[in-house]
Amino acid sequence: MGIAKIPAVIWLLGVVLALRVSVSPAEGAKTRHHDFFIKESNYTRLCKERTVLTVNGQFPGPTIYARKGDLVIVNVYNQGDKNITIHWNGVDQPRNPWSDGPEYITQCPIRPGGNFTYRVILSEEDGEWWNADVNHLLEEAERIGSEINISDANTINGQPGDLFPCSKAGTYKIPVQHGKTYLLRIINAGLSNDSRFPSPPAPMAAGTTWPRGRSRPTPTSSKDHPVDVPRQVDEHMLVTIAVNVLPCAPNETCGGPDGNRQAASLNNVSFVNPSVDILGAYYRSVRGVFDADFPNKPPFFFNFTDVDNDPVERWATKRGTKVKVVEYGAVVEVVFQDTSILGAENHPMHLHGFTFYVVGRGFGNFDEQKDPATYNLVDPPHQNTVSVPKAGWAAIRFRAANSGVWFMHCHFDRHVVWGMSTVFIVKDGKAPKAKMMPPPPNMPTC
Repeated sequence: MGIAKIPAVIWLLGVVLALRVSVSPAEGAKTRHHDFFIKESNYTRLCKERTVLTVNGQFPGPTIYARKGDLVIVNVYNQGDKNITIHWNGVDQPRNPWSDGPEYITQCPIRPGGNFTYRVILSEEDGEWWNADVNHLLEEAERIGSEINISDANTINGQPGDLFPCSKAGTYKIPVQHGKTYLLRIINAGLSNDSRFPSPPAPMAAGTTWPRGRSRPTPTSSKDHPVDVPRQVDEHMLVTIAVNVLPCAPNETCGGPDGNRQAASLNNVSFVNPSVDILGAYYRSVRGVFDADFPNKPPFFFNFTDVDNDPVERWATKRGTKVKVVEYGAVVEVVFQDTSILGAENHPMHLHGFTFYVVGRGFGNFDEQKDPATYNLVDPPHQNTVSVPKAGWAAIRFRAANSGVWFMHCHFDRHVVWGMSTVFIVKDGKAPKAKMMPPPPNMPTC
């Protein structure tokens, strides 16, 4: 996680939500209680004292240990001076979007001095992480529409490595024994950077080693992890991913191309957060908060990945709070298509509320006549975030069997702020277990 060059960085580093999945949901499921006190604390990193947002005085925050099927109740007390929410990354929260966390999507933020109780329902997860949203950094990026400040360093479990000044004594170390095998669960909790772990550059002294290579897991089907890839698709979506521009506001100085404001979009819609949460508006049938017409395809087609042909007229996008409404149980296929508008880039696309199958991936423009024949429908990866290749595409499938309001967005936070996101609304099904839970009594108000 980078430490940005900005006073009083407000960033809470997510940590692993550890689940002991060997226990089945019916065997000894428990309710576990935690209190999170959020406040600013001073920490010294890179020879300088900085203000960071901490949980219970810890940076990184505390690890939550739980088992599959448990209910984790977290009472969050905001003792800082900024609005906050907490998202439980990768936790499906079946029928319970009220505790999912993204501000103005499923809840209003917790104000300074306020509190909110999250009910985290664990179903199929096997090790996730939770995080709070940043404030200063992203507010500035949204206001002037420019790139955010570059990080000074990355951290591992809150500590920069010994390549950085004043860090060697605090470098995170893992003691190991010769001949034993260790599982390293690596979570990139960074704001705006992807990462990889290279092989060691040269033979090393005995007793030391480097993290090696990228993991390339081979999916397998088993009794505990069955593969049930939907074969028939009800909703086909082609979603173009782009970095765009919007006109700079009068009397403002913007940092985007040609003096414009930097923006981003899905299918040429740059998402705008409303002033109240979409979930509450949907549940109470409040009009005027969102439009249920997010398009299934882009408004125009061209050679999306031709980096040598990027005319200015394609740079602009339109703002809106457009959502996609689907029936309960519908099978949805989303093909994410990167574009070369203002430069191609890989994008980690994340969907709340679901774990999906990554059935295909490739470079260039997606060909709906040829590329589906290359899909892996036997043992595809089962994920909640997919890396869309630079100047390429990725296809996912999921069954919309989790009623509620669910955020879909690029996991680069600057892209979220610029509008690279949308929302799925999954209608209630007919059975009682297919209907969204009612809201808790203590939801924060906007």
